[in-house]
Amino acid sequence: MKTELTAENLDAFRERFGTFHDAVIHSVEYGMFRSKIRNQKPQIVTITIGMRDWQIKSENKWINLIFYVEQVEEMILQKSRNYTLGIIFNLSLAFFEGEIYLDFYPITMEPTSPEDFRESSIGSLLLVIGKRCFWSVEAYQERE
Repeated sequence: MKTELTAENLDAFRERFGTFHDAVIHSVEYGMFRSKIRNQKPQIVTITIGMRDWQIKSENKWINLIFYVEQVEEMILQKSRNYTLGIIFNLSLAFFEGEIYLDFYPITMEPTSPEDFRESSIGSLLLVIGKRCFWSVEAYQERE
């Protein structure tokens, strides 16, 4: 079941999943075109992450969390030469002017404007900006 991530439920989302420290990006997929639309922007970006769910009572808290970002306005994917892109130290999520920003390698965890999202402290970037974002959880499974 998909749940929409909104400014109103963002605090509850953060309480459940934390800062994403040591999470692993398993896949990033995007759909470029929809039939009969000639728009070069990705229409949807799907990101699958292996991480801990702090609401699980068992010792093994690992799950796959899947983000579905719709009506994508911008996506930046840049790998640093000296750092693997798959490990996340923190995830910054914010809403500005009707858009959601997902920054997987943020320079700040408390952005005050959209300009805070164009840099990374480690040189890698995975930034997705869209109009809507949904998420779902599935059993943990590594992806190839």
